[in-house]
Amino acid sequence: MKSKLRSYINILLLFVTTLLVGCNPSIKEGASKSLVVDAGVDQQVEEHTKVTLLGNVSSNSFSPINSYAWTQTSGPSVKLIRTDLYIAHFYAPEVSEPTSLTFQLDAGDANQKSAYDYVTVIVTNVDNALSGRVSFASAIQFDVGGRPISGALADFDGNGNMDLVTINLNDAAVFTGNGDGTFNTPQIYIAGRKPTDINAIDINNDGMIDIVVTDTNSSQVLVLLANGDGTFKSPLMQSIAMQSGNLALADFNADGFADLILVQPGASPSDNTNISSYIGLGNGSFELMQRLPLGNLPKAIAVTDLNVDGIPDAVITDDYSLVDRLFIVQGLGDGTFTTGAPYEVGWSPFAIATGDLNGDKFPDVVTANLDSDDVSILLGDGDGTLKPQSRIYSGGHPSSIAVADMDNDGVLDIVTANNFTSLIAIHLGIGNGTFNRAGHVVMPEKPLKVLISDLNNDDYLDVVTVNGRSENVSVLMQKSK
Repeated sequence: MKSKLRSYINILLLFVTTLLVGCNPSIKEGASKSLVVDAGVDQQVEEHTKVTLLGNVSSNSFSPINSYAWTQTSGPSVKLIRTDLYIAHFYAPEVSEPTSLTFQLDAGDANQKSAYDYVTVIVTNVDNALSGRVSFASAIQFDVGGRPISGALADFDGNGNMDLVTINLNDAAVFTGNGDGTFNTPQIYIAGRKPTDINAIDINNDGMIDIVVTDTNSSQVLVLLANGDGTFKSPLMQSIAMQSGNLALADFNADGFADLILVQPGASPSDNTNISSYIGLGNGSFELMQRLPLGNLPKAIAVTDLNVDGIPDAVITDDYSLVDRLFIVQGLGDGTFTTGAPYEVGWSPFAIATGDLNGDKFPDVVTANLDSDDVSILLGDGDGTLKPQSRIYSGGHPSSIAVADMDNDGVLDIVTANNFTSLIAIHLGIGNGTFNRAGHVVMPEKPLKVLISDLNNDDYLDVVTVNGRSENVSVLMQKSK
């Protein structure tokens, strides 16, 4: 009886194995008949979108599966994210016609048996959302040295042309502009041991734009007072009690001098993270006014008057939470602030900007969400509160965001620098707080920071990107219509 039962079981196993092999012709010649790989269903996607390859590997033996490997076998080359798991991601390339990409998933078990399967992704081209409204000449690039981290545009020499300053690994480079999108050889200034953020503003009310830099390693704020001809005095260095992060400046106490608010995260999320406000004394120095605990890991900061009371407020993103958030920090008019309830935003809100997106005269807030590849839009009610977020897909890892009227229609648009996919994404505004699908501009390098201004005084806004990995800056000059 036992031998008959054993025979029946063997026949059943043979039948099941044969059936599995017949349904999966991709099993390698001589490979284990108990290991079955399915690379997932074929897909059709639009260019610039994030694509997920989801495979499945099964086995009817007790040998554990211990290796996965995704590879691309045909089509325009893309960068696969996490090739050593059953799931992988990539961003669809820009194409001029429907284009096929093929990927192979290999898997192996502890008995060194292996099998594979293929999946095909068809990438389709879409109409450029910017067509007829915004177009640029080919990008111009110039070196800045030292892997630039951030930058700012301002008229430092008072000639009516926009100039550029970048902060690099341990210095600041100031480029005076020629008024045609090109810049002169930079002047280099000390900017600490690890500059983090930068702002350009008139600190001492002399009518000239100065530079303020935070330095993380030395826990300092550095102020470069302008001479008015595009050059600057040696930096004034002021120590602060905690590690400095991103900064914003405005006159928070109505004394006519620019004041400073700093994001000062601790060394880890368990530390008592803070924001700090400093009163400007009008001579390039600051006096500590207040420290406030805020969230887990405060990151990006912007200043606006959310409740339209004439007193600047701050909006600050908070990363490293179960749910990433945005805090409103309301100015009280004396240089101090109070924090309100948080608002949910996308994953890893890396950058922030403000502007009136729906024409109601109240400031609204947008964040660039690095890990969810999108933008959160929070419309202001004019009383210091925000509506819940709406989100729009932007592209691969937006690391910077700006709000500006790119097509001169009187409506603000959203611009992001998408670092992973080397793109600039422009969402043209409709005027009611909603936006069109992003139009993309392919950049020659990976942009870390995006800056917007009219570089050649033709009344069309141009784009400058700071490219941290490439030690250079890219300039996109908008074509006149």
